[in-house]
Amino acid sequence: MSQPNALIARRRLLLGAAAFTALPALRAQQRFPVAGRPVRLVVSFPPGGGADAVGRRIAPLLAERWGVPVVVENKGGANQLIAAQDAAQATPDGHTLLLATEAVLTALPHQLAKLGYEPFKDLRPVAPIFRSGVVLVVHPSLPARNLAELAQYARANSGKLNYASWGGLISVAYPAMLARQWRVEMTNVPYKGIGPMLPDLLENRVQLAVEASPQGMAQIKAGKLRPLAVTGTTRMPALPDVPTFAEQGVQGFEYNGSVGIFANGRVPDDVVGTINQHVSAAGADAGVRQLLEQANYEPFQAPPEQYAQMVRGAYEMWGPIVRDFGLRLD
Repeated sequence: MSQPNALIARRRLLLGAAAFTALPALRAQQRFPVAGRPVRLVVSFPPGGGADAVGRRIAPLLAERWGVPVVVENKGGANQLIAAQDAAQATPDGHTLLLATEAVLTALPHQLAKLGYEPFKDLRPVAPIFRSGVVLVVHPSLPARNLAELAQYARANSGKLNYASWGGLISVAYPAMLARQWRVEMTNVPYKGIGPMLPDLLENRVQLAVEASPQGMAQIKAGKLRPLAVTGTTRMPALPDVPTFAEQGVQGFEYNGSVGIFANGRVPDDVVGTINQHVSAAGADAGVRQLLEQANYEPFQAPPEQYAQMVRGAYEMWGPIVRDFGLRLD
């Protein structure tokens, strides 16, 4: 074989080998979604709530992008465990996604000995959708218009104030953290949800609570509840005149939890990356953003690595709080 022909043959061989080597990567990039197979979007709350509304709004946007149906399944109850276990035990192909609060990886692992899944191994963060802070509210009969005045009143009436908790970890942890900082006694009155709690708060049977439900915000706007402080590092757009805890010199309330998409921990990174990109695009949709803002949620997008780092940081934050305040659920 002449030298020019040998060089041509060698180039063809190398090109063929390169193309063959690229096939697995190409197939990996094309493996989600599988044509004709629907994607299950398991929502960890019953129908009708804020997270459910967001899930039902983004589902058709994802279906249009992926070319397969995205079916919303509500599996509320048991502190989100039913839905989280479903996703953790699903086939790791991206066709079962969980829409839940980050508590499935941050708080519940510290509160329950038997989760049914191993955090960050069986269940992984994929894409955030929004963050939500909470407001410390008091009955307007209390002579307190800021945290300093509430602390002063609580010290003068130690043991006489009741705070409502409605099921979420923050609802019991945050008032307990305040009581410890102020060295006062306050009594926790537990409720099964915000709905049953609000009437007692409005009737002054309990004097304070942290929450940010649409029902609670409506009572704030009506002047029936007085907001004293908001969590996070910036003020809430819906309550621009209410300062943060940090602005009032009270530390430890800067974190706002997220609601996002989670999946089986063995879903490949490239599939997670694809889902993250498309969920982020859906979250940027004008209709979705309007829905989030109306519900007082902060739209939030981040790549998978950043979201996983944030969630792991929250996991490490909640561990000592659950332990120190005795907030286990089992």
